[in-house]
Amino acid sequence: LGGRGEQDPELPGGGEGFEQLRLGHCCRVPGARAPARSPPPPGNRPLRVSHVASWHAHDGGMSTPTTAHPPVADHPRVADPLRVTDQSWESSRPRLPDQPRATHPHRLDALRLGHVAGFPGLPVHLRADRVNRHTFCGGRDPAQRAHAVSALVERALVGTSLSLVVLDLDGSLSGIEPPAAQAGGSRSDPREVLHLHPDSVHRPLRIRFADLPVRSRAALLGLDPATDRTELNALVHVWSEGRALELGTLAPALRDLGTAGALRLAERVDLLTLPEWQTVWAAEEPAVTDALATAPAGVLDLAGYPGREQRLTVALGVLDHLLARRDDGGQVLVVLHGADHLCPPDTTSPVERAVRNRVVQLALEGHRHGLWLVVSAPAPADVHRGVLSRCTNALLTPTVTEADLTELGAALPHLPLDMLTRAEHLGAGEALAAGPFVHRDVVVTLRDRPQATTMRRGRD
Repeated sequence: LGGRGEQDPELPGGGEGFEQLRLGHCCRVPGARAPARSPPPPGNRPLRVSHVASWHAHDGGMSTPTTAHPPVADHPRVADPLRVTDQSWESSRPRLPDQPRATHPHRLDALRLGHVAGFPGLPVHLRADRVNRHTFCGGRDPAQRAHAVSALVERALVGTSLSLVVLDLDGSLSGIEPPAAQAGGSRSDPREVLHLHPDSVHRPLRIRFADLPVRSRAALLGLDPATDRTELNALVHVWSEGRALELGTLAPALRDLGTAGALRLAERVDLLTLPEWQTVWAAEEPAVTDALATAPAGVLDLAGYPGREQRLTVALGVLDHLLARRDDGGQVLVVLHGADHLCPPDTTSPVERAVRNRVVQLALEGHRHGLWLVVSAPAPADVHRGVLSRCTNALLTPTVTEADLTELGAALPHLPLDMLTRAEHLGAGEALAAGPFVHRDVVVTLRDRPQATTMRRGRD
């Protein structure tokens, strides 16, 4: 358009200048005309620390280092760990009202994820207003992946206003605690983490069968609406009368009904032995959904259950609870550690299919209701494509193979390919962070965490 403001009779409104066609203003200078952006440095040009310091001083993300460092390209393993992308300009955009806020804006250390690999003087911070995105955390080393997920979750817990729900199917995240508890401080922290285990004496991990929606109860009984219409009709008929809301009274109520479908379903209930799952169903104890309704953060150790079906049943109850309360207005970070068990590409049972459908629904609709996923799995191929393709952030840990990077690049084309290839050369304690939740795509050495032991296994 030229930008000179000449009137043009062909413009809408009779040529009242260019105000009607103005898209906005320069992101850092309101009222100014956007200057011509200089092209980013070529990919083979070494990126020096002076450039990094000027960018972070401009964005307000990190302080300028006081000591000189050699060029980043001289590092033996990590060449050009930071790069200029369009995501680097997002830090100047205004924060939307529904985005999470930083709980400690004066303490930038609360969001410090680590430092640039090979350069301890260059810290890497999470962006409080971009943590609320779906995130994929991958890596075939379970200890390294658990370390990365724990570091990410703890920074989001102490540095943002997000609530936290962790479904731990690997049993390796029981050490997540707020900083006051890690340092031996007061346990009355308002962001205290609630840990629930199946074999806990005081707060066992339990759900109520009556709290599950009808479709979830039908999935637990192995009913398919397309093929088991008669049995499902008998089940809905019994529940519509307010009877047999608990599994212990379901089989007698079906036999009292007397229909052929009800009798077949009663035999199925007896064969499944669902009432014998004493570590799953809440009797006198409070259910996990009651605790999550009031606790700001909860870690659910699903690995303590002896069977796969029991773990999936409790996970199904928690996911149904989150979807039922999705319009409450709060923002929740849902961590699926062991997502290869919750949302695999292929399923074999109705319970597996029901859990996967809930996770896919969270991935598709969660951004409209403030529900954000952290999907942790060994490889991208272990996660349903409908969930993986919705992830915006990526945190990759060592032992990522070339096939994993190819799958991840196909599912997440917005991630820079040159950065993804560096994930094959990560060392112990390092991770590749890419996406808007960090100021620059970077290879980061994760900050040290206090040693944590699990209550049963003591692994890693």
